[in-house]
Amino acid sequence: SRMSFQLGGAVHPERVERGDELRSFRACLRWMCIDHTDGLPSAGSWAVFFLLAVAAPAAVTLALPASAPPRPLDGQVQVSLTLAATLAFLSLCSLLRVGLRRLLCIDRLRHDSDAVRAGYTAQLNRAVRVRACFLAPCSLADAAYKVFWYCAHRPFPAWWSAAACAMEMASWMYRTAMFFMACVLFRIICYLQILRMTGFARDFGQCAD
Repeated sequence: SRMSFQLGGAVHPERVERGDELRSFRACLRWMCIDHTDGLPSAGSWAVFFLLAVAAPAAVTLALPASAPPRPLDGQVQVSLTLAATLAFLSLCSLLRVGLRRLLCIDRLRHDSDAVRAGYTAQLNRAVRVRACFLAPCSLADAAYKVFWYCAHRPFPAWWSAAACAMEMASWMYRTAMFFMACVLFRIICYLQILRMTGFARDFGQCAD
């Protein structure tokens, strides 16, 4: 059930739907509780978003005692991340109502050339890896900074400091992953159009005479 084999022939849509070419995308969306391919976003998706993108960073920031050392530009960073995650969440909610397969133009690839199908297949296969390459080092750097700050300054008792640190890291990873997922999906859709235009330009050049 390789994607390149499925996209190369006229496979029935129901059989393609049971394939695993979008399994990694669906797993990421479920992990972020934004799998809206069956309709409107659920109340649980909105609850998770509000908890991790809004309530968690706001609660930790407001709960820090006045004696805690200030974190430079922390307020600006938190607001920027929340706004970016909100924009990405609303965009994904709107786009995914049509379904992930239709959004990524999977079924239409049967009418494209072999070069377009092969290029788009390769791009789909590496899309999640591209997202991980951005998210993993950023998450590790932020986690190292948060752990260092809480261990060095201890603004709360030990258990509360550990809980606040874990909550901040979960919130930061959720908001960043949300933003990167929207960027990756937009990049894939644009890449398909680039492949089509490149193939059109190549064919037009060959037939110019």
